Amino acid sequence: MRVRWYLALAALALGIVAAAWPLAAARAHFVPDDDRYLNAIRVAEAGDATALIEATVVENRWDQHWWIPDGTYIRFFRPFVIASYVVDEAVWGMNAAGFTLTNVALHLACTWLVYVVMLSLLERWRGPQPLAALAGALLFAVQAAHAEQLWYIAGRTDTLAALAFLGGLVAWTRRRGPLVLGALFFVMLLAKEYTVLFVPVVVLLERWLPAGAWRGWRALFVERRATWAALGVALVVFLALRAIALGEAGAGVKPYPYFFLPEREHFVARTGAIALEYATSLVLGRPIATFIAGLDEVVARHGWWRLAGSGAALLAFAAYAVRTPPGRFGLASFALLLVPLLPLYSTGRYLYLPTIGLVLAFAAVLVQLRSRRVAVALAVLAIGSQAWWSQDALQTLPKRPGTPTSGEQVLALFESAPFDLAPGAPPIFVAEFPMPWLAQQFVRDSLELRLGHAVPPIQLLSTAPRGPGPGLLDIERRGTGFAFARPNGPLYLADPRSDFEQRRVTEGEVIYERGYEFEVLRELDGLATAAEVRPATSDFQLGVFRPTTTSPGWRAEAVR
Repeated sequence: MRVRWYLALAALALGIVAAAWPLAAARAHFVPDDDRYLNAIRVAEAGDATALIEATVVENRWDQHWWIPDGTYIRFFRPFVIASYVVDEAVWGMNAAGFTLTNVALHLACTWLVYVVMLSLLERWRGPQPLAALAGALLFAVQAAHAEQLWYIAGRTDTLAALAFLGGLVAWTRRRGPLVLGALFFVMLLAKEYTVLFVPVVVLLERWLPAGAWRGWRALFVERRATWAALGVALVVFLALRAIALGEAGAGVKPYPYFFLPEREHFVARTGAIALEYATSLVLGRPIATFIAGLDEVVARHGWWRLAGSGAALLAFAAYAVRTPPGRFGLASFALLLVPLLPLYSTGRYLYLPTIGLVLAFAAVLVQLRSRRVAVALAVLAIGSQAWWSQDALQTLPKRPGTPTSGEQVLALFESAPFDLAPGAPPIFVAEFPMPWLAQQFVRDSLELRLGHAVPPIQLLSTAPRGPGPGLLDIERRGTGFAFARPNGPLYLADPRSDFEQRRVTEGEVIYERGYEFEVLRELDGLATAAEVRPATSDFQLGVFRPTTTSPGWRAEAVR
């Protein structure tokens, strides 16, 4: 049966709309990650064009927290993210629903390219298979693990990378010239560095699904030597541009708490736990835990029977799919694109590119089934269940209006606090900040975006404990600085799921940070329980947040 392109596009669009429908119910919202880009646009519109250039470098830095080892940061060169925000802001203003609609449109474009790629690859194997290609693309469209690509605006990096990656696969299968492929390779690298794996992916493609008879490795590299040269030039140009943009942080030698490196304790167990988390999500559509402490947490979240069932289902699927060339290529490309991400923290968007291979293997299984009824039933079950779980995941998002965003909560905290937020005001030192670490990273961006002007430097020294734990923090002025202490525990209790390595300190040790120095006055098991802070300037603002006793919430006290 022939499927006309416009019917296939309509089916894919309807699948995505059905899965993403909760976002239309006032659930589109900005998160602190978005404030970083939106504030850069605000600064640029105020006359500082360099803000947009600086925003092409995505930096995660925790130097303002003394409990993180010095130099803990990493930078990525991602110019397409801020470019997409600039376009969205020009079209939608600061309407989160418009930005989310762009996410949905990008996902639809990727899904259409998945369909085009599968049409081509399945035809190489067994002639035209439009219905199987459509089923695989629909599974990609509604995959519950892809819900993050819809609602998380700052997470569109993976979607942009996939768009160029899939465009490269289309160009490769249609034997476009070296200039086209070199340009597409350069574009995908600018979207996300790990798309360098495009090269081994197309090598595997030509080995298992060649356009004609397999003629050996030599023929593969000789006949398309101009294309390989173009890909090499694109990579060299990208690396040079990236080195210029990132500077010394581009060397990749800085520690970074998201990476579970081999020399760290429990590396194998942690990596395996993430793999199990992904497997369970792919099969059962369950939300993915962003940070995983280890196997115990995965078992507690899902239970052994879900883990065993998911693993068995994937193994049975892989054993059946690997019997076919497109199945082998799909599973191999899935593994190739996923394995480098396993030593990182887990997140749904990391499955976006790998699942391209997975749905190709799924389509190959459908073609291989002798009974059409069984194939249709399997397709309906897989697509329907993933669409249901994807919508269910989006239903859990905070409903707008009604639930304040993190940025709005930051503004409410500081507007009710006795701090001078005017441009040029003295730097602010805050103890017992009550919000989680993600909001902490972008406090200044959140404030400046909503106030419409620059705010003074803000140092967040400690985080308020959550739940039962150490008592309230004591803080007092002392000489040119101040001292703070927790009576019955360390100043900061790390959340083990965020995997930050607390700095082990000794009494009398002095730690030098940006804008202040920190001297350990007392420690317990290598963690500071009392310390003195000496700011770089004698003119500073000091405050501490305390929980209110009459109602849920927080109040800020100035320390005079």
